[in-house]
Amino acid sequence: MKSRWIAIAALTLGVLGLFLAPTFVGNHNQEVAVLERLAPKVERTQSLAPETRDAIMQLVERVRSAPVDQRTDSRRAIAIDRIAAALNAKDGSRELTSVGRGTD
Repeated sequence: MKSRWIAIAALTLGVLGLFLAPTFVGNHNQEVAVLERLAPKVERTQSLAPETRDAIMQLVERVRSAPVDQRTDSRRAIAIDRIAAALNAKDGSRELTSVGRGTD
């Protein structure tokens, strides 16, 4: 009787794992899509907090180091170039250094 419950629990965990695996395992195409959606926002922003800049650069590096897929290679290259150009265009002196800090 006890082994039956263990088997049912293992089967349930296995099925849940199959459904939740895409959530925890990043898909390269999804990361490229995130970069494509993020690029216009970064281009329009006035300034970026250092933490935001670091998070964006980590995502760019993760996409750069991912295996190259011929179907998404051009999209990936364009998105990375747009993000890199937008980050380089941001003036370092206008960066946010802390939230709520006055200029006086």
